[in-house]
Order: sequence, then structure tokens, then C-alpha cells
Amino acid sequence: KPILMSGGMAVLYGDSHVGKSFLAVDWGFHIGTGRPWRGYKVERGLVVYVAAEGSGLINNRIVALQKRYPDAEAHLVLVPCPVDLLRPNGDLKALVDLVKQAEAEHGEKCTMIVIDTLSRAMNGGDENSPEGMGGFVGNMDRMRAAAKAAVLIIHHQGKDSAKKARGHSSLRAATDTEIEVTPDKRVIVTKQRDAKSADPFRFELATVIVVVDEEGDFVDSCVVEYAALDAP
Repeated sequence: KPILMSGGMAVLYGDSHVGKSFLAVDWGFHIGTGRPWRGYKVERGLVVYVAAEGSGLINNRIVALQKRYPDAEAHLVLVPCPVDLLRPNGDLKALVDLVKQAEAEHGEKCTMIVIDTLSRAMNGGDENSPEGMGGFVGNMDRMRAAAKAAVLIIHHQGKDSAKKARGHSSLRAATDTEIEVTPDKRVIVTKQRDAKSADPFRFELATVIVVVDEEGDFVDSCVVEYAALDAP
């Protein structure tokens, strides 16, 4: 509460390099540990993070959070590969089977599946066509129903920022929660179906050393730190 709804479909969008994936990993970590998020209660559950691009970086971000919160055990499973969630004969069944397997291994119900990013999960489909986006959205609905979990989709902003998220309007029509990340790292809930929206807030990225390699060089990543919108 009041940003990700149980069982819903959320889209987190913004321009490149604004911190979308850092936010998604942070939310997944809070859900996977049951830690309160910005003072709000969190429904703990297994989180499956499909890193269709940049899987090595996502893993470093998870390790950075584990170092920042060493007392927290996160039930967060990383799927480090591209997926086809566009076509009826794509990877939907395999992904749902993987979720069920992870639930059995961790002994915990999956609460959220993260798709990072929409474009990599469409496997060459046309985001701007009703057929392409409609096929993707249909598979998201089928995945939510089969896994009984919320879905968080990371997406890019269109070339015209006034048009919000990229692609056909059928995505926004089907979305329960739409969240924009601005270049100055403000987070704004632009759509919240049947629920109270979170007030806008902003965040910064704090560096955490993940490991020191065999040559003595630091490998680092970042974790999210939140601030009020009007904070300096």
C-alpha cells in the first residue's frame, strides 16, 4: 500500500537511466522480506524477477540490498534470460511452471512477478499495434490468473513525454497501477484503479560495495533511498 495492489497489473515507466529497475528491485526486496516500505505495511511473499535484460546488473543490485539489510532474508528469485510473452506458444507456460517450482522450493506463495522490460518480453513484437500489445496484455492476464500473483512491468517512456508510456493504448487501459519515474527521480502514480494513490515522492541512489574482485578492485551497485518530494 498504496502503490502496488495485490493481484493487480502495474506498469513502471520512464526514460532510460532514471532508476526504474533499482526501484523494482527495491520493491521486490521489501515484498520478499516483508519489511515495511516508507512506513506502509507490506504483504510478504515470494517475488520472481524476470531479468530479460541486464541480468548481471540486477543480481548485483539484489546483493547490494542484502548487504544494506543483512538481517533480512529475501524470498526473491532471479530469472536471468529473455522470454517470449507475446505469442500463445511462447514462454508463458514455462514461466508459470517455474513460479510454481520456486514456490515449492521456498515454501512460500508467489506474490509478485516482475517483467524487466516489456520490450524484451515481446520478442520482436510491435508495441504500437493493437495485435502486438493485445497479445502481450492477454498473456499478462493469463499469467496473473495462473500464478495468482501481481505483475509489475518495467517499460520505457515514449519519445513524446506527454504521451506517457510507449506503445499502444491497450496497455494503459488494462493497467491497474501506472507509475512514472521522471529524470529527476520523482515517482508519480499516474493511474490507480479503485484505490487511493500514493503521494508523489522522490529517491536517490546510494552506492554499496558488492564485492572486491581478485585484483583488489571494488565492484559496486546502488540501493534506493527515499525522500519527501520537497526535501533538499
